[in-house]
Amino acid sequence: MTINFNKKRVLVIGLGDTGQSVLHFLMDKECVIHAIDTRSSLENLDEIKEKFKKVKFSVGEIFNEDILKDIELIIISPGVSLKESYVQAALNLGIPVVGDIEIFAQVKSISSKVIGITGSNGKTTVTSLVGELLKAAGISTIVGGNIGIPILNTLNQKVPEVYVLELSSYQLETTYSLALESATVLNISEDHMDRYSSIEEYAKAKCRIFNHAKKIILNRDDEYLKSQINEDSVTFGNHSDEKNYGIKKNGNQYFIAKGNAEIISLDEIKLKGLHNILNIMAALALCEPFKISNDVIKKVVSQFKAPPHRVEYVDSISGIDFYNDSKGTNVGAAIAAIQSMSKPVLLIAGGDGKNQNFKPLINILKSKVKNISLIGKDAQIMKEVFSDKAIRITIEKNLELAVIKSFELANSGDVILLSPACASTDMFKNYVQRGEVFKDCVSKLKIMIDKFSNKSTIDKPSFDQGLFWVSCILIAIGLIMVYSSSISFAESSKLTKHQNYFFLLRQSIYILLGFVVGFITFQIPIRWWQKMSPYLFMAGMVSLILVLIPGIGHVVNGSRRWISLLIFNMQPSEFMKLFTAMYASDYVLRKSKEIGSFLKGFLPMAAVIMLIGALLLLEPDFGAFAVISVIAMCTLILGGIDKKILMGLSIVAPIGMAALIFSSDYRYQRLIGFFNPWADPYGKGYQLSHALIAFGRGEFFGVGLGGSVEKLLYLPEAHTDFILAVLGEEFGFSGVLIVIGLFSWLVIRAFGIAKEAIINESYYSALLSQGIGIWFGTQGIINMGVNMGLLPTKGLTLPLLSYGGSGILANMVALAILLRIDWENRRGLRGI
Repeated sequence: MTINFNKKRVLVIGLGDTGQSVLHFLMDKECVIHAIDTRSSLENLDEIKEKFKKVKFSVGEIFNEDILKDIELIIISPGVSLKESYVQAALNLGIPVVGDIEIFAQVKSISSKVIGITGSNGKTTVTSLVGELLKAAGISTIVGGNIGIPILNTLNQKVPEVYVLELSSYQLETTYSLALESATVLNISEDHMDRYSSIEEYAKAKCRIFNHAKKIILNRDDEYLKSQINEDSVTFGNHSDEKNYGIKKNGNQYFIAKGNAEIISLDEIKLKGLHNILNIMAALALCEPFKISNDVIKKVVSQFKAPPHRVEYVDSISGIDFYNDSKGTNVGAAIAAIQSMSKPVLLIAGGDGKNQNFKPLINILKSKVKNISLIGKDAQIMKEVFSDKAIRITIEKNLELAVIKSFELANSGDVILLSPACASTDMFKNYVQRGEVFKDCVSKLKIMIDKFSNKSTIDKPSFDQGLFWVSCILIAIGLIMVYSSSISFAESSKLTKHQNYFFLLRQSIYILLGFVVGFITFQIPIRWWQKMSPYLFMAGMVSLILVLIPGIGHVVNGSRRWISLLIFNMQPSEFMKLFTAMYASDYVLRKSKEIGSFLKGFLPMAAVIMLIGALLLLEPDFGAFAVISVIAMCTLILGGIDKKILMGLSIVAPIGMAALIFSSDYRYQRLIGFFNPWADPYGKGYQLSHALIAFGRGEFFGVGLGGSVEKLLYLPEAHTDFILAVLGEEFGFSGVLIVIGLFSWLVIRAFGIAKEAIINESYYSALLSQGIGIWFGTQGIINMGVNMGLLPTKGLTLPLLSYGGSGILANMVALAILLRIDWENRRGLRGI
């Protein structure tokens, strides 16, 4: 079947990389193109449309026969089966259906020879090795097909002497005229059983590679390929053969040999496993027509390493080796990978099994595998197949947890092997992403283990000194600035009895009390806080109700936010921030199976936060409501709420916030003052204009401690909400930068502690650490933004720095909890 592609009316099915390479080719042929893709959403669809402006696109549409009207040719991507109804309809109408490899076969230069490689496993390794051998022999070569860039995209390159193509069964289904200099089917094992009715049908699709091949290379030990062998075939196998490739023993050494001719010693080969020895034999047989010298063969083969994600050594931690075989997407590949290991194996497997039979794995699992950690869509199916065998099996939520669990169960001298025996698309974009995630997990694990397990670290104090001292520095800076910024107000106020040290003394008492309460808090296990979180949250809600009751709630500056406790006024909303972080973390874990549901996961939490919001807005305390909402919603996001809910939230939340602002005159006036404080510097813009003056006076190094003019009763709330502006005036940009740096470090450390808790499988601790980090980060950003004129004026203090008993106590308790989580992490990772 010869096709003239010029000015044809063509239907292209599939808009992945292969489909786009087809569009490029057809555009050059001035074809009239209709491109369709059954996926309803493509991330880069707009980019594709911009690139191919003359193409008609239909995405997510159900097929109808009108699409085939006037079509002269259909080109399908490998992922589209010939069994699809619309493809069958086209074939019944006599419309040719081909793939990109068939196009290549018809248009490539006749001067170029082609080598073809297929098989269930080892294709990429053999294809890469053949390419390296040819290039080392000085033969110009392009490697493509199912590896690297789509083959049609190589047609614009300089014409090579040889093309080396990795070919999948999918590609071979629509290939009819590809003439090959040499071709191989490496092996056959169950794969893509969701597409083929039987393994025999799958093998038949693979063997289409031999239709126009001059030299046929086969695995003589493969039961599904034996029938293809004839007297002209070149074979390879586990044992020596009189005229073909095999393993030959000579004294104490083993060699790859052809007949009696030794080619290379197995000791010189870096690739692990018998399956890779067979891959090398296949590569050598494929290269025979090009007469490569033995010296070149030895040099290339001895230096050749497996491509990434194919039994790839990753690292060693505590005497445990990690191997990445993410490309092991079927049972045969997993068996080969396990066989290649000489040490006891802890296997990580699972994903989309595509209707494979997993039973062939049982024998190798029984003989070489200590534990299996299963992930993905078919984890339960695999567990049921293996469950009656004497092997430990766990099902983990994700790959990171599988790595942690395997490491927890492993001993020095063991191997942790990712060889999924399944496709990756249920959890990842492709096998490459799965492999990269695995390597990233190992890298993070090593950092943590190095941090907590080496002797120099063990000898250090068992708490986070950095977190402790950064917190102390911020508290000390805050105490100094509270005194400096409050002197004038304290001296002039009857409420303070004109004592200039009034606020300094009270803040010092609050800080001392904070250290005492923090020390007690540090002694309490995190599991107790988790158990008590619903009750603490309820207590917080009750306190928010009590503060609204006249006689109990205390009014300051028009807001009813405090409850008098004789010694000091308690502000319940400050503690409610911590209780929200605790409750939301516990909620996510309790609802882990339903967290993706709008009705059962998101809505109950959202309703509770709205109730808290209503109570806070009655005080009113819009700032606290904003911070608490962010803590709760971010915790839900970290817990894994559905993307659709997240998108909806990103639309609804700003609208809701805008409605709250415009529904209140004083909030609206603050917004007006924010946009142009100088339009009304004695009214709506008073606070912001004086804050900006303070920053302006401070310049880079400030006017010196105590030298602020704005604190002399010009800047309201100088020791609370606007303490950063006074700091900026007295210590300048450099002082502000130091405070921002310390705050940033503290927030980042909170998330670092969370990562360490995940490694320790302390998921509540992880979420709570993140919640505290979100709290400090959000409130810090809002306060700093308000002080600098980047956000509308809002009554929020700066954590650890601003004056206030409730605020400093809540902050110090939260930091004590962070220190406790870190302490438990360290003990857990040391096995204590």
